[in-house]
Amino acid sequence: LKQSVLSLNAALEICENAMENMVWDAMIKQTLEKKYENNYEMYLAYRDVVDPVILRIRNLNPQVKRITIYSSNETLYSHGDNMRKIERLEKLPEGIEDYKIHWETEENRRLEMYCGIYTKSESDRNVVYLDVDYDRVFGYLSGLFQEDYGVLVADELGNSVFSCWKFRDEAAGYGLTADDILEEKSSLGRYVIYEESIPVNGWKIWLYRPLKVVSASAWSITALVFVVILLCVGIILAASYALTDSVVRPLKELIRNMDQIKEGHLMVDIQGDDKDEIGRLILRFSDLMSRMDC
Repeated sequence: LKQSVLSLNAALEICENAMENMVWDAMIKQTLEKKYENNYEMYLAYRDVVDPVILRIRNLNPQVKRITIYSSNETLYSHGDNMRKIERLEKLPEGIEDYKIHWETEENRRLEMYCGIYTKSESDRNVVYLDVDYDRVFGYLSGLFQEDYGVLVADELGNSVFSCWKFRDEAAGYGLTADDILEEKSSLGRYVIYEESIPVNGWKIWLYRPLKVVSASAWSITALVFVVILLCVGIILAASYALTDSVVRPLKELIRNMDQIKEGHLMVDIQGDDKDEIGRLILRFSDLMSRMDC
């Protein structure tokens, strides 16, 4: 989830940077403030300023599908998708007069940005509109896991921006909405939910999985660890037995021979090697018995 937040934050930040490049471009401001006397002056403004700036930003930011400047400048005529009369803007986000970036979303369908351009003339109104490629920004969230998970993204007001879920048992109704999580419904007890905040705009993102799926994964890991522990214990016991046998068996044989000598039987057969201290001890004892026989 943290990696997804970083990726999503980077994508949204790129869009905001594109918007700021448009809004604070000095040449764009001058173009919008100027009063044009003929079509040729407008043509030069479009050819030398508006079109190149928009083309450059779109080429550098492939997730931006469309950039349109809406202006109330009566001497500026519409110019394709790049320049339009502000009357053609169906609605403006609330508070657009603050000259800050405003996001407009529609769950799983639309992602748009609006921002006002500050100009010297208070009577003129200019707004930049960016149509963002929804699938480019959110599409990768649909493949975080193969199945049995859900992802939700909501804006700062709690409105759902993106939602996706994939569950093997679709009839169980595991899909959640932003309202379900924000209202902390009792049904959330059957989920494991992780929450993160997207720094660039304060949106929230949730990753949730059914508790039984997470528990099943945990049990499989626990079983594997248990098997590994048993295997290690078995290896330790086998190694201990082998080590004990290699040490104790020669000593028992030496004690048996010493008991025979104690009973007066000097002819004893003692076998040993010089690979370790016990073997060398047995060889020394065997040498001693050989000299006594002589």
